[in-house]
Amino acid sequence: MWMLIFVLITGGLTEGISDGVPTAILERLKTQPAYMVSTLEVWENGNIRRFATVYVRPYYLLVEFKTDKEGKPYFLNSDIYEVFLLKGEDIITIWTKPPTSPSKRDN
Repeated sequence: MWMLIFVLITGGLTEGISDGVPTAILERLKTQPAYMVSTLEVWENGNIRRFATVYVRPYYLLVEFKTDKEGKPYFLNSDIYEVFLLKGEDIITIWTKPPTSPSKRDN
């Protein structure tokens, strides 16, 4: 098996604006379980950012997630960076979050 799959908290996931995420994806997040299939931690400017690939049948989402006080992972619509499908060895991108301009302090 690929790796241990964790069930993700989806409560509050679809609250607020969609941030451009396709409605079909948001509806699936309301009605189907979401599973973290891989995670990555990145050290950036003294802070740790956590990313995950999340499976919501038949889609995969690339998200930045946080953990609540009990250590359970969660993410908001605004934390979704990409939605894609896997067809054999091919990755088919369905949606990508537009890049944001760098802040003035990063220049």
